[in-house]
Order: sequence, then C-alpha cells, then structure tokens
Amino acid sequence: MKIKKNLMTLLSIISFIGIGFAQGSNVHADDNPGQFSVKAIIPDNQVDKNVTYFDLLVTPDQEETIEFEVQNLANKDRTFDINVNPAITSDGGTIDYSQSNAKLDKTIPFDVRKYLKLDQTKVTIKANSTARIPIKMSLPSKQFDGRVLAGVNVAPEDNESSSSSSLNKSNTGTTIENRLAYTLAIVLQQNTNKVEPNLNLVSANGKAYNSKPYVTMNFQNPSGTIINDLKFSTKLYKDGKLYIKNDSNPFLVAPNTNFNLRLDLNGHTLEAGKYSAEVTAKNSEHTWKFKKSFTISDSQAKDVNRNTVYDTNSNRWWIWLIVIIVVGAAGAGVYIYMKRRKK
Repeated sequence: MKIKKNLMTLLSIISFIGIGFAQGSNVHADDNPGQFSVKAIIPDNQVDKNVTYFDLLVTPDQEETIEFEVQNLANKDRTFDINVNPAITSDGGTIDYSQSNAKLDKTIPFDVRKYLKLDQTKVTIKANSTARIPIKMSLPSKQFDGRVLAGVNVAPEDNESSSSSSLNKSNTGTTIENRLAYTLAIVLQQNTNKVEPNLNLVSANGKAYNSKPYVTMNFQNPSGTIINDLKFSTKLYKDGKLYIKNDSNPFLVAPNTNFNLRLDLNGHTLEAGKYSAEVTAKNSEHTWKFKKSFTISDSQAKDVNRNTVYDTNSNRWWIWLIVIIVVGAAGAGVYIYMKRRKK
C-alpha cells in the first residue's frame, strides 16, 4: 500500500504567543522560497489587536465575513489551493492545521469545516498581484467556553518544492513529498473566561508507524484551551517487569483534540503479553498521573510486526552472518592445518 507523507512547511502566522503559538509576520520575496504571502484583514471584533492572525470574539448564530489577502510575489500567474481546516494535535506533538479530512474529537464544540466557508478553494492570482479572499462565517447556536481553533491553509499548485523534492521509493511503496504551504490561524471564542486544562488517557495498544513498531497511548484534551510544553514520562511494564522507560519531547496540545504518544521499542519487535503503563504528564502549571493495563495478543503483535522492518523472519540475517563467518573461519583453519601437515 502506498503511503504518502506531506511534510508541510508552515510559514509565518501559524500561531500566537500568549496561549502557545508563535506570532508570525508577513513574508516577502527575499525570505520566502514559495514566492507568496498571506495577510489577515483584522476586523473590529478582534480580541488581541497586536497579533496578525484572526483572534475573534463571536456569539451564537453570528454571521460574519472575514477576509485575508494572498500576494503572488512571482513573475507569473499562479493558482493556489485554499482550505479552512480544524486544528488537531499531531502525534509529533504539534498543532496541525493541514489536515482537511481530520477526524475530530467528540468534545469539540463544532466542526469549523461546516461553518466557515470559502466561495472557492482554487484562486488564480496574476503575477506580482494580490487577491482578497472572503470567508463566510455562519456559526451554530451552541454556547461554549474556551477557544475553537482553525487554520486557513494556502498552497500554490505549481509547488516547486514539492516537485523538486519528491522521493519515490517504489520498492517500499513509500512516497515522501515536501510541500510548501502557509497557514493563517483563526481563533474563535465567545468569552475571555479562563478555562482549566484537562487530560485523559483513553487507550493503549501496538501500532506500526513508518515501518517501525510502537506501543501507542491515546490521550485526549477535552478542554477548550491549549496545553503548552507538556512532557510525558512513561514506564512500561511487560509481565510485571520494566520493559521500556521513555521521556518525550514537549507537546503543544490543541483544544478538544486527541493524539497518540508513541513509545519506541528500541529496535525490538512488538511482543505479545500483558502490559501496564505508569505515565506522568506535566508542564510548569499542571501534573497528571495515569495507570493503564492492556494486553497485546499474538495476532495483534504479528499484524504490527508484519508491517515493520523488524519482522521476525527478516531480522535473522545477522544470525546467518555469524554462521557464515564461523564456518568460513573453521574451513580456513582446517585448510591451513592440512597444508602444514603435507609439508
């Protein structure tokens, strides 16, 4: 099966400082390999007027049109793909706005894809020109605390970074594609009340990612706030004995999302058995502790290992190498001994 990975280069306004994003600025031709830029037209209901993304105070049933500009800095006409996507938390621990078909957590107040609409998802802009793009908001009647995050994802169709950097390995069925894109964040809130973060450990099992086996633990942030700089410390026990100890890199967790914490098996195959995990998740303000027991069956372990480079059958090459070396050395020794006897 063909696996396609889009390594999205998110330029500039992807996030903001006070609640876990990094504030961006306009990108110009000299420092912009994609030769385009995106700029929000800030409306009157902007909460923080010092940031360059949309940070909007809204009400139930509100209808509003917001606008942004796409500037084509190239010396040719270009067509851009534009989508409004929900924010999710990637398994790599970042907030991701690039997934147009993302499955949403059940705790999210509403799906922005239904209520924030573009007139068109392809826009052609003349060389060295700017187009103003409207987004029509028709918000639901539901009331909520916290924030709903979305992102406008803009990518040129003639993505030179994509075509020149594509790597297709037909023998593994894997295509790695670098795609240059620009994301403009949209933050929606009905009030500025502080929302306390929460974290749940939902499930644990074995999975294969990028041809490697992992034990994965699914976590959920059911609250309408970002969790910044979240680090996980995990002890995984198998059949009562310490099997893996893992300390993660910091996670930036989007509101009302779930994500997987992957535990590397350090080059081993996934083994069937009874497991238990002790997890501490913490940042500078909050600490959560979890315990989870689960079982991986023989069939589950085989299914995972079959899709990895650590397949038991294919991982025995080193045994045969040792056998060949030993047999070769023994043969050479016998040959030298017999030759000396003849002398």
